[in-house]
Amino acid sequence: MWSTITEGPGGFCDALTNIGVNCSQNVLQINVWHLIVGVIFAVLVSAISSVIFRYKRLDTHFVTYNLTAPHRAIDDAKTIKLHPNRMVELLDQKDLKNLGPTAATEKLNERFAKRYFIVEFREAGRKVYRGEARLVPVWQKTQPNEIRLDPETMAALKKGSASDQDDNTDNSVGVDGVFDLFARKIRWWDIRHWIFHPDREVRIGLRVAGFIALLEYSSDIWKALKAILAAPF
Repeated sequence: MWSTITEGPGGFCDALTNIGVNCSQNVLQINVWHLIVGVIFAVLVSAISSVIFRYKRLDTHFVTYNLTAPHRAIDDAKTIKLHPNRMVELLDQKDLKNLGPTAATEKLNERFAKRYFIVEFREAGRKVYRGEARLVPVWQKTQPNEIRLDPETMAALKKGSASDQDDNTDNSVGVDGVFDLFARKIRWWDIRHWIFHPDREVRIGLRVAGFIALLEYSSDIWKALKAILAAPF
């Protein structure tokens, strides 16, 4: 092995010859058209990747600061409950600012009850958790600076926060820490959301539909790829 490295290309090719591979044989035949197709493909992959990883960007997120989660976990999955005043602030619902908690809760539920958000919690500027959740207003027995969390989100905050006092506690104990909450509405182009949709039935349905479509149009896709890769001269 060492002699192959020290002897350079000649030694390397001799080593390949011993296993039946000739360095002089052609592996790929690439022409100008193939290079053009490769550049176009690279641009498309880059664009698609940008759309997928836009999930991680915060430049379009809303934010509210200094929240605590002192209560036990709620039973609802992928759900964050917060005071209607804070939810109005977080989602910048200016027309609801003068409403009381009951009226604000009703309006917020009308607008966002079925919506999922990309959410991120930060503690002292450090990211603690990022995921997807529904935002639900609740004001009874909840202060404006308090939130209620589902078990999965609560466990992630306990694990990721600076405090170790709550690390080994169960769902009956709240989170020790103060957090800033960022949120962004899920858009139709958030591919990651649809692939890993929180609703199991929706997730399975979308994957099955995609698989069926791939099977149905696989021959057409293959023919199109062959036509694109074929040299035009």
